[in-house]
Amino acid sequence: HDNYDGAPTDGSAWLEGGNQGLRVRRGGSWCDGPDVCRSAFRSRDVPGDRFNGIGFRVVCGGAG
Repeated sequence: HDNYDGAPTDGSAWLEGGNQGLRVRRGGSWCDGPDVCRSAFRSRDVPGDRFNGIGFRVVCGGAG
């Protein structure tokens, strides 16, 4: 789906329509610019894609 028009409002999965060949990817990586590295950023990839910039990362804030 390109937007949330027609999305379920009860928290259930959106099962109809859309492109089942793609999955949502959240955030960016070390090789992206600051605008993409936000957790609110969304893009899409095909399931099974591999890239060294995609994955889980932990951030720890400084003291104070």
